[in-house]
Amino acid sequence: MPPTATLEDIRAYQEKVEKNKITPHNLPPCPRCNVASEFFKVHAYRERRFLIIVEMFIETAFCTLLRFGCPGCGKTFSNYPDFAVPHKHYTRPTIMGFAAAYVESDDMTYQQAVRVDKIPPGYPQSDATLAPSTIHRWIDTLGRFTQTCRKALILLLQQEPV
Repeated sequence: MPPTATLEDIRAYQEKVEKNKITPHNLPPCPRCNVASEFFKVHAYRERRFLIIVEMFIETAFCTLLRFGCPGCGKTFSNYPDFAVPHKHYTRPTIMGFAAAYVESDDMTYQQAVRVDKIPPGYPQSDATLAPSTIHRWIDTLGRFTQTCRKALILLLQQEPV
């Protein structure tokens, strides 16, 4: 089975949202005005669709994401749970698992990487399956994260060289 966030993980996060147990304290300060994250206010709720793999079928699960607003400048921030990747519907464990399968072998192709036990995960009531190009897009996205971290580190060093 490919790794994936479970429906229980998503429901547990949804329950935290419903009980107002999600706080902005783990967010960094506002990049515009440097207001500390503990002063952020809930700005909006946004429903997000996640795709999880259950017994080789791609299932849809919905969850509410919180957006916080900075009281200093009005900039808004999305708070993503551990299982979510910004701008991706599949969960982090799924993306990391398929990407790792491709990267770990020099002979691996995208068509091979998408298969689990010789078949790709598919959608129920449809002939559609997880496409090899999806793995390519995931790897491209993960590659850009290192560039983003590098640029952020350079900005931090410029701000406080110590």
